[in-house]
Amino acid sequence: MNRLRRRHQRILRNRVIAGVFLAVILLFAVGGHLTYALHRSVSKPKALPKGPIRVMAIGSSVAKGWDDKTGGGYLARGVAGYAKGVHHAFAFVNHAVEGETAEAALPLLPSWIKAIHPNVLLISWGMLDDATAKTPLSVFSRTIRQEISLAIANHETVWVVTPPVTPASYTVNRVSEAQYVSTELAVAHSYPAREVSVFDVFNQMKAYIASHHQNYKMYAADAWHPNTAGHVLAGRLLAHDLLSGSPAFPN
Repeated sequence: MNRLRRRHQRILRNRVIAGVFLAVILLFAVGGHLTYALHRSVSKPKALPKGPIRVMAIGSSVAKGWDDKTGGGYLARGVAGYAKGVHHAFAFVNHAVEGETAEAALPLLPSWIKAIHPNVLLISWGMLDDATAKTPLSVFSRTIRQEISLAIANHETVWVVTPPVTPASYTVNRVSEAQYVSTELAVAHSYPAREVSVFDVFNQMKAYIASHHQNYKMYAADAWHPNTAGHVLAGRLLAHDLLSGSPAFPN
């Protein structure tokens, strides 16, 4: 009799333990699902312009997509991810020029705008060419302001996107690149949000690498350029920012 009672108690105890274990599993599953959902939450986009939206990018070799073997670079990836998320057609034109500084490209910008008639001017300088040329921060700031003002004068909105990190961001240009990024962000934020949208891929990518305890070298093709994995990560960060924010479009 005692043996039967002990057996019955053991069965009940095992059922309780199994129930608690199942509850814990479900709690983690639901919690994980909610965390995933929160990270994937996006804002409902405001009314988009009718027809394909033309986005013209300017920058240097990183913006051009160097060393991205499969996707055309972080800008092309980011815009494509946004287009897919909002179910709208985008025409992406990349006028980035390898080795160009922001100031050197400025005289070319009016002819590019006239030829393309973009709805959005996407500015994404890599900073390293300007750092190597020792462009004064005051000159760089003035150039970014002129580029933005030129686009606005032509009834375009502007997206300012900071570049992906590279080994130079952590070594020889650790201080100088951060200074150029901060200068560009300060200029961009001085404009109304309806005219200029700001997407800081540079600092987000640094934070991502640090929070995941990764080595920046896994995203590098060389000292100045991200590899395909680096472009993929930067493109995903940009697409997420576009989808979760309210990027500016012409009225």
